[in-house]
Amino acid sequence: MIRQLCGREGAHRRLDRIEMENFDYSAIYSILQDTTPQTTQAIALKKLKAKIIRLNRKHHLRMFIDNGEQDRISGEEPSPHHLLKIRKRQAHRTVHQVYDTDGSLKTPPADILRVFTDYMRRKYDHIQVNEERMRHMMNCGLNLIPSAANTTLEESITMEELFQAVKQGKANKAPGQDGICLEFIKKAWDVTKCDLLEVMNNIYRDAIISDQQNHGILVCLPKKPDPTRIENYRSLTLMNTDYKPFTLIIVNRLRPWLASIL
Repeated sequence: MIRQLCGREGAHRRLDRIEMENFDYSAIYSILQDTTPQTTQAIALKKLKAKIIRLNRKHHLRMFIDNGEQDRISGEEPSPHHLLKIRKRQAHRTVHQVYDTDGSLKTPPADILRVFTDYMRRKYDHIQVNEERMRHMMNCGLNLIPSAANTTLEESITMEELFQAVKQGKANKAPGQDGICLEFIKKAWDVTKCDLLEVMNNIYRDAIISDQQNHGILVCLPKKPDPTRIENYRSLTLMNTDYKPFTLIIVNRLRPWLASIL
């Protein structure tokens, strides 16, 4: 029976990927119910496991390349939970067609990606300005923060400041490249607070910023159902969560001084 279940290569070739995977899982279930010795069962199960891995390797690799491996930490093996989440996201987020700036309809994934990349590059490209005129505008009647504020602003961030900033943070916000949300920091405060405080002071006092902290994930959200033009997407940049309490700490420090000059 086990030999029959593991040797149907001809049948596998006639089935698509999902049917082949379902067939292998049903074969595993049948083997587990069989009365053959455990050693024989183990060999058959290993063969079926290898078939399932080969069957899904390219498909899963493509998903993780598209996904940027945001659901896993470095070196972590994908679980069925990871794969199901990625499949649902891809089905919901996949752009099937889009018009470029010349009005040509693009449907291949590579062409669609190129349209989005070119549009965003032009949109956020460096703008040439007259630096002398910009400096002149900045000196036109603007109130300056008093020099006495420097003492307060240059002090290291305290644990109390960090705690207040974390409490001020809004819930249900998308994380950045590290995949850590504010709710996690709040729930695991006793575990994360010391490391997070060190990160904050590395940025604020020593100007040490990692690549992950310096970059965001650009997400294009549709403004209407089934958009076909690049202008129908709103771009958002997802920053790491540690960036948000950091900015709140600076705002909280500046607020008393800003109130005195406005």
